Amino acid sequence: MSRLHIASLVVFAAAALLLSGCGYRPVYGERSAATTGDGGRANLASVKILGIADQRGQLLRNLLLDRMNPRGEPGTPRYILAVTTSETTRITDSRPDGTATRADIIVLARYNLRDATSDLLVFADRTEAVATFNLLTARFASVASEDEARRRAVENLADQIAMQVALFLNRRHAPARADKAQ
Repeated sequence: MSRLHIASLVVFAAAALLLSGCGYRPVYGERSAATTGDGGRANLASVKILGIADQRGQLLRNLLLDRMNPRGEPGTPRYILAVTTSETTRITDSRPDGTATRADIIVLARYNLRDATSDLLVFADRTEAVATFNLLTARFASVASEDEARRRAVENLADQIAMQVALFLNRRHAPARADKAQ
């Protein structure tokens, strides 16, 4: 083994030891900061997701249910999640003759989380996702391209909303940590 190889192994081992000792937890994955702790998945499963208007909203709600309530909606929810969406399209590229060839679809979601028993607002935020699609000469192909871009944007929104709600609930239900400074 070369000295460089040994040195890189030592640095990697030291970094792994430092990260494990500082309380670092990944944001995504099975043992992530969003889903572990005092019942991270149970916290998400206690959220009832209200219906969202229009087809885009229905897709978003179904994706949120998959991420937050994979075993079905809670019988007695602790929280109620309400989401509203809006969408805009922006032309990003065109031919020299002015014909548009590419566009962005921007989907914005505003959401709030309320306590189910007191109806008090406990968390509110907004997020947006952008997806690009081609504007083709064939109308059907353009519509299909736009629909796929919308689906990608809504899927991104569902990931962001589920993660933000999970992180909020995990912080809210985390036990108080004792100070280690002495």
